[in-house]
Amino acid sequence: MTRNRFEQIWWFLHFNINERLQQSTNRLFKIQLLLDFFLERFQTIRKPNQQLSLDEAVIPWKGRLHIRTYNTGKLIKCGLLVRMVPESTSGYILILEIYAGEGKKLQETIFTLLEPYLDQNYHVYLDSYYNHVAIAETLLSRQIRVCGTIRVNRGLPPEMKNERGETTFRGKGEILLQSWRDTRVVNTISTIHDSTMVDVPQRNEEVKRKPVFFQYMFMKGVDRADQYLSYSLLRKTVKWPRKVAFWLINCALFNSFRIHQKLNPT
Repeated sequence: MTRNRFEQIWWFLHFNINERLQQSTNRLFKIQLLLDFFLERFQTIRKPNQQLSLDEAVIPWKGRLHIRTYNTGKLIKCGLLVRMVPESTSGYILILEIYAGEGKKLQETIFTLLEPYLDQNYHVYLDSYYNHVAIAETLLSRQIRVCGTIRVNRGLPPEMKNERGETTFRGKGEILLQSWRDTRVVNTISTIHDSTMVDVPQRNEEVKRKPVFFQYMFMKGVDRADQYLSYSLLRKTVKWPRKVAFWLINCALFNSFRIHQKLNPT
């Protein structure tokens, strides 16, 4: 198409009927139909492997927007926060939720994202923000096993907060809490592993490690997706729905690429 034709379509591009905006309290109203379409396709086209991860990504946006977030710890500091559940090994995006400032509790957010995979014995790898002993117990009752780092104020027993040994662990049913000292103290929680040591290859030698520490690499599902999404189709625009729409199209292209790789391994 010609440049003028593209600019004409770009100028009038909408993804919902603006006249209905006053009747809705959904802050993502302008992009909701497109978001629902992609999520339905992402989940029905591919059945994931057992290992999933849950983490965050950011859609870059520096304009004025009341659902915009700012985090100095992120590479992209300013934008729309997206919580994603990808397949750990490939990064294939299964579910995503754009944060809209609705004030949902942490446990409610986790269960909303994992709802299609409850009662199916999936393993989910989480970082310290999402892990809690109480949440691990609740997910275990729904046949979802978790693994990841955990903060000291998220249900760790008092004796583990004070101990400074090289490796300590505590158990509560099928929940395993471990504390390991390297350059600093790392606390982990797992309902997947036990406290046995296994041999892990490291620098041409076998090193004794607990499985929870080296299998935490399954946490990198979102990072694998971000590596590809950074080469994006995003265009400069003053309308945030267009920015989100192009980001979603990017996710669809990435998922298509992963399916192509799966079907054509050679």
